[in-house]
Amino acid sequence: SRAPVILLSRLMKALTSDEAGQPLTTPLHNDDFSRLTLSFRVYNSGTMKFIDEKGLRRLLGEMEGAITASGLSFLEPELWGMGLQYLSLADLLRANLLKSMLISLASVFALSALAFRSLRYGLLTLIPLAAGVMFNFILMTLTGIPLDMTTIMVSSIAVGVGVDDAIHFLLHFRRSAITHEAKADALRETLGVTGRPILLTTVSIVGGLSVLALASFRPIAYFGILVVFTLSTACASTLLILPAVSSLTLGARSKKNRKGTT
Repeated sequence: SRAPVILLSRLMKALTSDEAGQPLTTPLHNDDFSRLTLSFRVYNSGTMKFIDEKGLRRLLGEMEGAITASGLSFLEPELWGMGLQYLSLADLLRANLLKSMLISLASVFALSALAFRSLRYGLLTLIPLAAGVMFNFILMTLTGIPLDMTTIMVSSIAVGVGVDDAIHFLLHFRRSAITHEAKADALRETLGVTGRPILLTTVSIVGGLSVLALASFRPIAYFGILVVFTLSTACASTLLILPAVSSLTLGARSKKNRKGTT
């Protein structure tokens, strides 16, 4: 109807113009008033924090529900913005998460097995990685932390850092197994030599990244918490679980093999 459109256009012009008719802000309407643009800043002034992905999806659902319930079939509403693009990107990353994790673990196994010339050693390098990633998702499930664009990256960091500690431990254990007949002695020496560097390296990395947990942007804070927890879990797995599994699957060489190697 022409009359309501004219009335609405006058109201819009009055809201966005000064006494001389000059625009005060970016116009909410186009030239012929066939389109109105309403912008929302997704920021909570009460908590002084930006909305996270979970809250944005909830807001989007509420807006779509309001549009459907309005019954204004002659309107053609369109939701758009950078926030929706980020949601689409998060969906894409989430869909490729399992594939990328499997490719990363397979690459680590192949390179480790090739470097150690042993399939068993290649599998052992995956133990801290698998433990770190597994406990990461357990913590997210228990605490309700969403799997968004920032928290998805935690698994990749766990793979990159966890494999360093595992390779460092297994490399020294293989050398100790040559000079020690008992597995317990080889593991004791390995933990005595590599345990402190592995622990200090993890503490330094965790200490630097823990600052992210204090961020006001909630996804960054989640990222900091998960990184600290995952790297700590990978370190604990390297120092506790990996030696136990190694003692069951690997053994020190016999005296004859040690002499031949020497």
